Amino acid sequence: MLKRIWRSIVRFFQGLFGKKTPERTEPTESKPPLEDADYEFLFMQLLEGVHFGWGLVQVLNYLDNLSDFSPVS
Repeated sequence: MLKRIWRSIVRFFQGLFGKKTPERTEPTESKPPLEDADYEFLFMQLLEGVHFGWGLVQVLNYLDNLSDFSPVS
């Protein structure tokens, strides 16, 4: 459930700031799926950053750095 919420949050911020996820053409190395606690931690980091005044660039950089961890179906 938290995975779906996390994907929705990532898509919301990307849509809000006009960032589109690039299409991947090559298969990437398989990583173990994140646990619910991992998604909660990442979300709390995002909220904390916004609380401390992250702007558009910081939020997009944060989400871009997480794109390898976010399983998109």
